[in-house]
Amino acid sequence: MRISFQGAFGSFGEINKFSIHGSLGVGAYWLLLSLEPRLIASAVGESGIEIRQLKGLLRLPSGQILSVGHVDGGTKEVWYPYSDRMPLVMFSLTPSQLQELERRRDGGDLALTLWIGGEASNAKTSESFTAQGELLILQQEWLRVLEEMKFQKTMLFEIPIPDDLDEGYAGRFENAHKYLAVGDYKACVGVCRDMLDALRSEKNSASLHKQAKAAKAGDRSLDQRMLVIEDAVREVTHLAHHVSDERFTGEDARKILGMTISLLSATARLI
Repeated sequence: MRISFQGAFGSFGEINKFSIHGSLGVGAYWLLLSLEPRLIASAVGESGIEIRQLKGLLRLPSGQILSVGHVDGGTKEVWYPYSDRMPLVMFSLTPSQLQELERRRDGGDLALTLWIGGEASNAKTSESFTAQGELLILQQEWLRVLEEMKFQKTMLFEIPIPDDLDEGYAGRFENAHKYLAVGDYKACVGVCRDMLDALRSEKNSASLHKQAKAAKAGDRSLDQRMLVIEDAVREVTHLAHHVSDERFTGEDARKILGMTISLLSATARLI
């Protein structure tokens, strides 16, 4: 793969190397691309070039957008001519999208189009830039990615966040998913705790939990039993916000995030 960065100050670098990995998320799979940019020293200078709002797109050969990528740390950073900095672009894929890629691949290599864009500035000017080229993933690489995603061993469920919850929950879920994808499992669990705390602060929530806890186990309604489960999961996530020798694995974080979203869907309607 070789794609060149083009901006108002001409071509200032290219990407000719990348590494690719997969990860299992909650409700989606992650395709992780680590890109290795090589800058032209005469174009950007020894002081480097400031990159802002870096973003990525994956397209099918037909031109159809497959996924919009989140770039880890892409809000603002500086690239240098001889740096080994490798931006990580994270693409979320649904099960049906992966199945469509498998159909198109038909047992061979996988060809996609990668688009990268953002804003670049040096000492003289600041302009938008783009880079686009073919991303060829060889058969053996793609099979490894599918294995890392556990594609053949999982069944994913889509659990919608209730419409009556504010948009902050969706943003927290997105952050938790990103932490899960990059292996920061404690941070992922910590965001789950934040979501459950926010749910607890909703109107009527505290009194409903108190009633559920006070009721005899055999007399609790289904809704009250769900509230008790919410309390238990909230207790588990408590470890992420305090100094502790307890470590969360990827499997721990994935299960806790899945339970958190399920509980948001199940108990939010009660408050």
